[in-house]
Amino acid sequence: MRFMAFFIYSFNLIIIAIAYISSILEKSFFDSGFHTVATLITIILFIITFILKKACEDEYLGEHFKYQFRTLLIYLLIDIIWIIIFFMFFMFLVALFNDIRAIVSGVFLFYIGAILLVMLHIWFIYRNIKGIIYLITNKDL
Repeated sequence: MRFMAFFIYSFNLIIIAIAYISSILEKSFFDSGFHTVATLITIILFIITFILKKACEDEYLGEHFKYQFRTLLIYLLIDIIWIIIFFMFFMFLVALFNDIRAIVSGVFLFYIGAILLVMLHIWFIYRNIKGIIYLITNKDL
């Protein structure tokens, strides 16, 4: 069970790293298809963590699985809200105005969305590194 907790923390960090590397190599932050794949993998990890949280008898590891569960839940909710707000609202602006106002508003939303997504990923990385450190040093969360 301890290995699974460490694996989930590490895999989360690897997913974020690959997403950013693929975005840099493709020179596009939002068009990277890996963001969709990373979200799907996160959903799978969320389900695995939920199952492990229920099955874990050790209170110490159970706290780590609860921590991972909350981290993944908040990450997924914010990610889904981000997709809905910024992509759908941008499409609404383009359909509504279909001129320079839509482009200016879309560019503004693009940068706000990029900043919020980077902040979400920094928080996600922080939570996973904190979990790994606490897991290795046998501290409670």
